[in-house]
Amino acid sequence: MSFWDYNDQNPEFNSLFNEAMASDSGMMNFIIKDCKAVFEGLDTLVDVGGGTGTCARIISEEFPHLKCTVFDLPHVVANLAADSLKLNYVAGDMFESIPSADALLLKLVLHGWSDEHCVKILKKCREAISKNGKGEGKVIIIDVVINEKKEEHEMTEAKLLFDMLMMVVTSGKERDEKDFKKLFLEAGFNRYKITPIYGLRYLNLPHTTVMGFENNDKVAWVERIMQIDRRDIGTALSVISSNISAATFLASISLTLCSLIGAWMANSSNYFMQGLVYGDTRPSTMSIKYISLLICFLLAFSCFVQSARNFVHANYLLSTPDSNIPVRNVELVILRGGDFWSLGLRALYFALDILLWFFGPIPMFVSSIVMVIIFHYLDTNTTLLHKHGSPQKQMVETVAV
Repeated sequence: MSFWDYNDQNPEFNSLFNEAMASDSGMMNFIIKDCKAVFEGLDTLVDVGGGTGTCARIISEEFPHLKCTVFDLPHVVANLAADSLKLNYVAGDMFESIPSADALLLKLVLHGWSDEHCVKILKKCREAISKNGKGEGKVIIIDVVINEKKEEHEMTEAKLLFDMLMMVVTSGKERDEKDFKKLFLEAGFNRYKITPIYGLRYLNLPHTTVMGFENNDKVAWVERIMQIDRRDIGTALSVISSNISAATFLASISLTLCSLIGAWMANSSNYFMQGLVYGDTRPSTMSIKYISLLICFLLAFSCFVQSARNFVHANYLLSTPDSNIPVRNVELVILRGGDFWSLGLRALYFALDILLWFFGPIPMFVSSIVMVIIFHYLDTNTTLLHKHGSPQKQMVETVAV
């Protein structure tokens, strides 16, 4: 049984799959912002395999004049037609026939099918845009395009992981430009254009956390710094020097606390502990508490040292005269320095909970609950602070007849 057959026969799994596809449609905001020209001049658009219509809804809100149709299998759109006033839902099979329109949208559809199936889908798309009465049309494909350039190593690695996932779960795969070109030519198209867009790096650059916002800003900061004259780079070096000083100071504090804990463990008496601690004071329990706290401070120390090391490296890269250093190299060093800094701070935060553990389980429990709420509030947001991003996915923008 194929993945798609299983999806058809299991309503609960089908609902979960459609919800996942809808959440991934958040990238449409970036596509509309960076590729508005793709949708301008269109009167009708069909979202082929559009699921619950999240993508089409975002497009119709940005372009109110555009009549959007969501085309998917009957069991997917069965209960959706009455829920939307803006969208038109049509049930059908993309291997049999596709409604005609000025443009057809295929978002993350082709990577789930073999080359043979993709050619069939594209041929049906070509037939649909040929019947729109205008004599011309286009197919907009949003999909992963593998790029083997060295400066995109991390992105290529992620795309290859998607490739393995597609091979295991479906009969599809991720493709490079040559693969897409072969599909287009076999389907009867004679020209195409690939446009890089800004997507989301969910693991490395989450857009709902302060760390994610900061990483985006750091990337943009490095790109701007690398464009200015090296003689005017003093301000950037001052910023990095401040980060080095802060990381070194906190590393020293963490090491000092480790020493104090060691001295406390060596000199504290049972009488002292019984008078101070309200929790379990057995020697074995106290040893666990001390060692846990010591590990937190040592981890914080290691992270701050690594943060300082990376910022020093960035300082060298930026201040080296007459050097052609790739921007990506500087970005990686700055991001690593910032990430180690954040991890070190979190180790110190966690150490506070363990420190309260010395005073019994109730203070520790209350502290844990309060800290979760506080740091969720401080470390979470839902809107971008700045409009920076990282190119992650590529859109086959226009496939014209």
